[in-house]
Amino acid sequence: MNPPVGRLVAHNARCHGCQACTIACSLHHEGVASLAAARLAVVVDPLTARQAIHACRQCRRAACAAACSVEAISRTGAGYWLVDEGLCTGCGACVAACPFGAVRLLARGVAAKCDTCDGDPQCVASCPSEALEWLVAE
Repeated sequence: MNPPVGRLVAHNARCHGCQACTIACSLHHEGVASLAAARLAVVVDPLTARQAIHACRQCRRAACAAACSVEAISRTGAGYWLVDEGLCTGCGACVAACPFGAVRLLARGVAAKCDTCDGDPQCVASCPSEALEWLVAE
């Protein structure tokens, strides 16, 4: 069975900065509770002190994929942009290219971005303020 196709939507006004989403993400993907190992980030704007959730928007024409010289970022059959860690050289070009701050370099030297947890985003399930929403395509 194919995972449901959808998109992750951030409602930044609802975010309280608790980091439950980032912890759930890192536990799911890396097996550790680490903000640096998450595929999304909660960032505080220094001017307004408001939180903003930086997560992959699955752009139609992804700048991160275009910037990757080894084609480590490609679309899946379901249409999601994913990083192939086996191909990634850790150069950081995708990180620099993403206008939304949604691609990260992990400590082990590879790029990472939201993979939607196969259509069941753990960040959404863990958010107590419902700042993240998974909208399934009809």
